Amino acid sequence: MKRPLPKITTPLLIFFLVISGCGLLNSNSPVNAVAPPTEWEIISEAGEQLYPSMAIVYSTVQWDVQDKTVMGAPGGVLGVSITSPSDNASIKVEMSSTKLIRKSVFEGTLPKKGVTYYIYPYLKYDYDKLLQVRQTFPEDITATVTVNDTRLGEKTKTVTVMSLNDCVFEVSNSDESTEEVYWMYAAYVNEDHPLVEKILKAALKKDITSFSGYQGEPEDVKAEIDAIWQALQDRGIKYSDVSVPTVASDYVYTQRVRLLGDSLEGQQANCVDGTVLLASILKKIGLYTYLVMDEDHMYLGVDLDEEGKNKIYIETTMIDESTLDEAIEAGKEQYKLDKKSNKLWIVSVDEAREMGVMPLKDMGNKAE
Repeated sequence: MKRPLPKITTPLLIFFLVISGCGLLNSNSPVNAVAPPTEWEIISEAGEQLYPSMAIVYSTVQWDVQDKTVMGAPGGVLGVSITSPSDNASIKVEMSSTKLIRKSVFEGTLPKKGVTYYIYPYLKYDYDKLLQVRQTFPEDITATVTVNDTRLGEKTKTVTVMSLNDCVFEVSNSDESTEEVYWMYAAYVNEDHPLVEKILKAALKKDITSFSGYQGEPEDVKAEIDAIWQALQDRGIKYSDVSVPTVASDYVYTQRVRLLGDSLEGQQANCVDGTVLLASILKKIGLYTYLVMDEDHMYLGVDLDEEGKNKIYIETTMIDESTLDEAIEAGKEQYKLDKKSNKLWIVSVDEAREMGVMPLKDMGNKAE
């Protein structure tokens, strides 16, 4: 079983859509409850896992769901599926969890008898707790359903809450195909992080006196990027190839991504970490940035002019020991190879922001 595919109103360079996987649950109906007139189950976008990054980002994305069988929160990751026992059946769904979700309620009407509907209540997450999760732990998701004033009982699904560092980029369907949500990476670009200002302040001690963005010529923009590159090198950031997700999943594909504070304070970054780090700083000074990736690698695209006529690609893994020019040359060659192979994905950070993908707030490395 799968949730019908939602549509996103704001286009990226590549359109990405999501379909859910879902799990069956055991029923714990009260002994004297009336026999339920219809079957229902808890459904989850990520099967047996709950990804904080997914729950947070999906809640702000501007979804345009055309399918009338999907009700409630357009970007919901937890809900129930139920087949309507009658035309215009009234329904009430209540959901909560052990630690992360306060009691949340959906009330509405199921229009057609025999049609399966997918109900996603607007869940009252404790977002601060979600943002602090860096270690996995079990969480019980509980739901109750009432149809036509008949309570159908209570069900519970135990999921593994994953680390905030696990970025979901593909979601499996029940037919074994996958849907790409690479725009999720843009949530790890955090132009508002307080450490960004410190990097910019350090960059001003190089060969520039201010950040004028696209007010200057392309060579001026490149000089600003170079000053930032040098400021990052001064902090001693080293390439570290750590990208394995916390726990493997049959429903979603993820990559472990360090938040900006983790990379700067730990002085380590893999290709994704370094790319979202540099993108964060360049976006802060008003530059248009792109997360460019193939099946195994990510690097950064940057416009040197406001019209996008002059674009460079930066191999961010070279931050520890190479000049910016060397990193640009390597990025140029990598882009040529990726474009020729037709295995290339590009996410515009600015377009991701327009569709509602906001930065994940860095609450510090606090274990659950």
